[in-house]
Amino acid sequence: MVISVLYCSFATPLYTSKTRLEVLDKKEKTEKKLSGEEAVDTRSYMSTQIEILKSRPIAEAAVTRMNLLEKDEGASSSFSLFKAPVYLWQTISSWFKSDSDSDQADDKKAQKLAVLADSLAGSIVAKPVKTSNLLEVSITAKSPQKANELLTNYIDAYIASNLQKRRSESIQAEQWLKDEGAKVEKNLREAESKLLDFCVDHGLVVATEGALGQVMSLLNKKIEGQVHSEESKMKAKVQKETKYAVPETMSQGSNQTYISKLKEDLAKQEGEYTEMQGVYSSNYPKMVLQQRKIKFLQNRIAEIEKNLATGAVESAEKVEAAMKGSVEETKQEIARVKGLEAEYSILKKDVDTNSEFLKLILKEGQEMGIKARTISNNMIVADPPTLPRAPSWPKKKLILLIGLVFGLVGGVGVAFIWEQMDDTLQNPDHLSRSLNVRRLGIVPDVSKTGTYDENELSEGVVEFLAYNNPKTPIADAIRNLQMSIFFSYPDYEIKCLAVSSSLPSEGKTLLAVSFASVLCAGGSKRAVVVDMDMRKPRIHSVFRVPASTPGMSNLLNGNGNAMPVSDVIHAHTIPGFYYITSGPVPSDSVSLLHSHNLKNVMDELRSTFDYVVIDCPPILGFPDAPILTRFTDGLVVVARQGYVGKNEIVEAIDHISAVDGANILGVVFNRAHAPALYGYGYKYGYRYGGHYYHQSYKYYHNRT
Repeated sequence: MVISVLYCSFATPLYTSKTRLEVLDKKEKTEKKLSGEEAVDTRSYMSTQIEILKSRPIAEAAVTRMNLLEKDEGASSSFSLFKAPVYLWQTISSWFKSDSDSDQADDKKAQKLAVLADSLAGSIVAKPVKTSNLLEVSITAKSPQKANELLTNYIDAYIASNLQKRRSESIQAEQWLKDEGAKVEKNLREAESKLLDFCVDHGLVVATEGALGQVMSLLNKKIEGQVHSEESKMKAKVQKETKYAVPETMSQGSNQTYISKLKEDLAKQEGEYTEMQGVYSSNYPKMVLQQRKIKFLQNRIAEIEKNLATGAVESAEKVEAAMKGSVEETKQEIARVKGLEAEYSILKKDVDTNSEFLKLILKEGQEMGIKARTISNNMIVADPPTLPRAPSWPKKKLILLIGLVFGLVGGVGVAFIWEQMDDTLQNPDHLSRSLNVRRLGIVPDVSKTGTYDENELSEGVVEFLAYNNPKTPIADAIRNLQMSIFFSYPDYEIKCLAVSSSLPSEGKTLLAVSFASVLCAGGSKRAVVVDMDMRKPRIHSVFRVPASTPGMSNLLNGNGNAMPVSDVIHAHTIPGFYYITSGPVPSDSVSLLHSHNLKNVMDELRSTFDYVVIDCPPILGFPDAPILTRFTDGLVVVARQGYVGKNEIVEAIDHISAVDGANILGVVFNRAHAPALYGYGYKYGYRYGGHYYHQSYKYYHNRT
């Protein structure tokens, strides 16, 4: 949450300009025909347009349109005192530049252009608007004007590129149609040439009914001619047998003309003869002469007609024979022409196909030429780029909400992970259940009870809180510890006990002094607390005496001239309460603990005092505590909540248990705080004790 607040406070505001483009995804009819497409997938088309919009060529065109490369170079080339050596080096090196250096400069410029284009394209956000052909495009910059300018130029570059692309596609299609039309026209000419050569080679005459129809027509004509010749023959035979019959079909040619003249003369002579009959008799010489003329003409006409009939019959017979042969030849021709017709059809179909294809291409070419010059853009700016009025980032409410959520979730998660990874002692139940160690009591953390002020928690005062304030949680905890120790072993006398811990700073000195002060409460018992931690002593600080005060190191280092025990025993203001400091810190404390004087000192203290409480060094890492436990009635191990590990407590107890004669009374759960205290009767005790303590504290100070 703190990070979110700091980010929202110091983050640079960003402004987003937006625009909407209407994308017309319908293709022209010719384009569909040429591409073979039936329909356009709108989603695929929109995705393609988005990728094209964010492509490098469009971004480079926008960078060039806005002169961003020159502006960037100008901004980077601004003079600075710190950049003076760089500019000096660039100036000197430019004097020795060659063509290769110029090429390198061009390459650097191209690389910089590519970097700017990639950066600009990466800042473009495009997404389709649902259930529409609209495309929403946005860009973010540090100022509203900059965002609007970038988006406007970018969209202009995209629309111009799209229009140029569409026109170039149409021009390319037009050129392709022209090239294809030339090819088809060439193929058409070749097909027509092949067809013409085929017709010439086989003597075919192109007609609407085809070559076979021509042959059939020829055959029918020849059959009709054969029939006609047979009829002429029959008529000629009849005319030959008939003396005066002159068939009309024979009055042809020169002979027919001559016969006509003879007949005219015959008619004329007969007319004259008829006129002369009215004047002359039949025996009249002129009449006889006229009759001879008429007879001559009649004989002459009959002779000629007979000769014509005979020639007609012979001619008809020849024609008939010729027609019969022609019919047979025509039938054979039909068989031949059937094969030619198939080949002719193939060649004719090739000509027709190329002709139709050429017509289609010419038509489409004309349409494409018109379209290439009149094509419009399929991208229309529906909403022009906006000039943002408020920053789009940071979204403070969202970021704060995310920070809050992540703070809560992260805090819980970290606490859970920490709990799982934390091997330290957190709950007093772990002592008896998980570690199988006897729990003697729970001593609260006096600094977290809220019952004491800062002066009472200072060193030399906090150790006596249990005695000076008998109705406080710390006093109750020490008395409970006393009850647990002495009443748990009714058949075992405990006069001398040692207090230690697994690690340093677990509160063993506090517990030892507090426990000893409570034992002598009332003045009926005498108790002494002995500082045997000759590595890092603290008793002299608690009782506020110099560190050089004679103590246990002086007693154990007597070398035959031992100092009397009474010389190191010091009385406290509390009746019956005494203390012995550790004395000057020796160079080797272990050798002192192995001296025979230790047993004598401990025996004398037992006989002098009712209770002896020994403050021992930590167990782990030092042999002092196991040595001292042999001279005591029991050892109390202090375990600090959230400080000492479970394995360390087990290791410390195993370390003491390995010593013969050592007796571990149990473990005290020290400096306990929530939630370890709750559930063990301390919640009520804290409230009640705290209230009672404050009332008595006010009463005591009012009296004094």
